[in-house]
This record gives sequence, structure tokens and C-alpha cells, in this order.
Amino acid sequence: MPANLKQKISRVKECSMDLLKRPQSIFNGLLGDRRFEQLNIEMGLYSNNKLIPLNKRSLKSIFKDQKNIKICLLVHGVMDDHQTWKPEGCSDYGQLLKEEFGFIPLYLRYNTGLHISQNGRSLSKLMEKLERLFCSSISEIIIIAHSMGGLVSRSACHYGKHLKWPKKVSRIFYLGCPHLGAPLEKFGNMATTILNILPYPFTNMAKNIINLRSSGIKDLRHGYLVDDQWKGKNPDSLFSNTKVSVPLHPDIVHFAISSIIIKNPQNFLAKMVGDSMVTSKSAFGQSEDENQDLHFYPEHLKQIRGLSHVGLTTSWEVYDIISSWTRESRIKPHKKGPKMLSLSALNL
Repeated sequence: MPANLKQKISRVKECSMDLLKRPQSIFNGLLGDRRFEQLNIEMGLYSNNKLIPLNKRSLKSIFKDQKNIKICLLVHGVMDDHQTWKPEGCSDYGQLLKEEFGFIPLYLRYNTGLHISQNGRSLSKLMEKLERLFCSSISEIIIIAHSMGGLVSRSACHYGKHLKWPKKVSRIFYLGCPHLGAPLEKFGNMATTILNILPYPFTNMAKNIINLRSSGIKDLRHGYLVDDQWKGKNPDSLFSNTKVSVPLHPDIVHFAISSIIIKNPQNFLAKMVGDSMVTSKSAFGQSEDENQDLHFYPEHLKQIRGLSHVGLTTSWEVYDIISSWTRESRIKPHKKGPKMLSLSALNL
């Protein structure tokens, strides 16, 4: 990576955005599937922290009438928003990719309390509208997706498989994405079930409060991507997993970055808690079930040690990996990688 770019992001870790400064994003993720006017966040694309009206006039001011438009779409995770990528006073991944490779960064904001499949459908429609406005000018789209954002991106590609916009997507970078589910949400499901069994009024009240968590958060339990996985189902059933196989889009190159908060990857806790939200096996889509395993190519996986889940959005080490993968020219779209390998076999 060029020295000047490394200099610009040397302080990124120290500049992580404090989520508590954006309480609307937190409440949106927790209760955004309910009809509270103050939580009514509509999906939209942002540039320089401003919502972009999807019309040619507004977009031309961003694209500068380029003939060969390359777009980097950044998709945030649960209880977060488009500002998560923008540590104060520092360059973010989108800005750095613009300087290094000429990609125009667009930052998605969406209601993280809604079902992932609902957001996937909306994102697909949004990208198709963008593609129609500049169909002949857009040459390439890459997506950087954090946490739930990776599932929303996969869902969008699934629902857009017969549309034109996914054909412009060359690479997707998943940062701490719970492809196989998030342990914390599984724990929440188990806790409410236990509280329901106990014959005390206050435990029942506690269960009802915990069960208020949104549809989007409940989808994270197993990584649900499509409507069929939740429609007509009880989301609070213990050990209920109605997930159907949704493979990675075959015409896109997929990369995954995982982190562990403990520096020793062989530590028992490192395997159990991962980055505090997502385990490496889930981030890498490694399942004992052949139908659920995502079959990433081993060379498309990276594990970072001593970094938290939130830290994945503002790390110079993460950008360095994204930059090197973006620079690669001899890469093939995802067909089907090898059978599941252990993390030690991947030399991670």
C-alpha cells in the first residue's frame, strides 16, 4: 500500500466512532420493525454525510460526468448507520479506495430492525434504479459490508439475480458477517425460553421485554436471508432453524475478513466468542452441513487478531487486506470452493 495512504489511516483505530453518539441507530436496530415515527429510517444512499436524491442531476455532481464509473458501496451493520465508516478526522475505506483505485464511495443507510430479506429486496431495487440511470457508464461495483450488512448484500444479490445490477458487481468484502448466525442472538433466544419456563411473574415480564428485540436482530440468530426462512414461523421457538440454502452469487468474487478479540486463535474463548459478536466459523461460512457451507476459497479468507467486531469498520489492517484483494487482477468468480477446512488448515 502506498506510504501516503498508510499515513492517512494510521490513526483510524484511535478514531473509532462512538455508537452512543447516534442513539437513533441503536433504537432503530432494536425496535425498527415497529411503527414508531421517530424510528422510521428509509433506505438511502449517502455521500459526504448527505442523502443523495436518486436522479441524474444529483448523481452527476458526485460522479463528475465520468464515462467509466466505478462504485464502492459501503453497507453498515445492525444498530449502526452510514457514519460508522467515518472516524472523525480520518479517511475511511471508501475515501481511500477512491484515492487509490478511483472508486466513488456511496454509503448505504437502512432500517436494521426490519427483516434482512426486506432490506435485501429494497437494496436490490435501489441498485437497479441506480444502474438504470447510469447503465452504460457504470463499469464496476464493489461492496464492503460489515456484520448484518453482509447478509443484506447477499439477500440483495439473491433477489436481484435476474436484474442487471449484480452483473456489475465484481467483488464483495464481508467484514465479520454472521453467515451462519450470531451466538449472542442464539443466547437471547435460549434466555427467553428459560425465563418462560420459570413460574414467576417477573421472569415472564423479563422474557417479554427481551422478546421485544426486532425482526432484524432475530434474523441474525441463524443468518436468515430470504422471506421463506421467517414467514409463517415462530421466531422465538428454541432451537428452531428454518434456514434454506442460499449460496454465494456465482458471478461475484467473495472475500471474508474475521477478527478475534483474543490474540491466541487456539484459545478456547477465541473460538467461542470470536470478535465478541461473530465467530470465525460463522464469518467464514464454515458449516458441517454441506448445504449450508459457503465454500469460500481459502485464499479469500483473512483473520485478524486482537480486533473487536466494531473495530473491523475502522482498521488500517482491514483496509490493507481490502486494498491487496482489490489490486488482484487474476481472480475468478465464485463457483464452489473446497469442502470445509479447519481454521488451522487455512493457516489463520
